Amino acid sequence: GPTEVTVDCLWQPYTEPLAITPNRGVVAIGRPYDGMRAAIVDAVNNFLRQGQTGQLAVCGPQVAAGYWDNPELTAQRYPRLHHPEYGADIWYLTGDLSYQDETGVFHYLGRVDNQVKVLGQRVELEDVEFHLREVCQTDLAAVIAWPMQHGTAQGLIAFVADAILDQKQVKELLRHRVLAYMIPRRIIPIEQMPLNLNGKVDRKALAAMLEAEQLQHA
Repeated sequence: GPTEVTVDCLWQPYTEPLAITPNRGVVAIGRPYDGMRAAIVDAVNNFLRQGQTGQLAVCGPQVAAGYWDNPELTAQRYPRLHHPEYGADIWYLTGDLSYQDETGVFHYLGRVDNQVKVLGQRVELEDVEFHLREVCQTDLAAVIAWPMQHGTAQGLIAFVADAILDQKQVKELLRHRVLAYMIPRRIIPIEQMPLNLNGKVDRKALAAMLEAEQLQHA
């Protein structure tokens, strides 16, 4: 769980049968701890029903009071919302794209800021990455939206490390898994995947590689 909620706020037993998130191949993030509440909200912080995808919000005694000396960010990430069942309270918006299934279990799909528009179609980058990892048989695959024009991407570019690639074969296999606009235009092999300080894929570094390539050929 996030630091803003004193780290742990949802739990999922790691016992058979495992609750696996479809099209992600990972264990679900589960249910909130006793005394904590979790819900899914849309882009304007309306609460959504089970099965609908949106941002994960959490509420309860573990939620921090806000960010030190940053009232603007606090107001943005810690809004006071009125839940139809729980009433009015302070909720923390995690930035995680999630949904709650029919059994009450929450599933993590990726980060909200990794949901992009490609030629007007909404795409979750982690969804494409999951299928790319499966096809390429590697854990080191990343996808970015590129190039961006007027707030929408013209396509996707994939980066893959630790795998032997046949681009035509990879794209053909992806056609059986995802929609046409979700297939990367290019699949670039790299020796090492750039990571940020949190150990996650550094998408800005990947975009910088494409920008440098573009300038080189300008």
